[in-house]
Amino acid sequence: MNVLEIIHFRSLRGMITMIILIVVAVSVALTAWVLGMASETMLERAVEARTRLTANLALQGVREAMLNGTPWRLHSTIQRMQSVESIFALRIIDPAGKIKYDADESDIGTLVDLTKFKQHDDGSTVSYFTGMHDGRPMLEGLLPIKVEPECRQCHQGVSPIIGYLNVETDMNM
Repeated sequence: MNVLEIIHFRSLRGMITMIILIVVAVSVALTAWVLGMASETMLERAVEARTRLTANLALQGVREAMLNGTPWRLHSTIQRMQSVESIFALRIIDPAGKIKYDADESDIGTLVDLTKFKQHDDGSTVSYFTGMHDGRPMLEGLLPIKVEPECRQCHQGVSPIIGYLNVETDMNM
């Protein structure tokens, strides 16, 4: 038994039809795969942008509380921001990795492994790490908190980075 007998196409027209169907099926499958990969990349970029925005907004709140001489407001600011459904955690960590401020007070004082983040030499951008939070995929960002000239009133003689803002966001938008 040859191939033509198996697929029941003995005419040239039948073979051409079969080839066209196979080419169309492969084209549709390939297009679907490419579109799926592109949408996944766009989703990852959107989650990164949301995480970066969240971190920058929180950093502005930290900066304002510290410059206004009201560091006790940090806890309530962090609690309010973390109440957003897509934010799993928001905390301030010292350069050694010790949690200084967190909405979950039981985490204050615990150590965070900062080596999982890709460190940038200039400390200017958010570093990312993907993982899981209670069985849900998350993106964790680490934004350095730099000592600015106006910070030197209270933070004299410290390194250029005095801590990190750590945010964990839900990757399922």
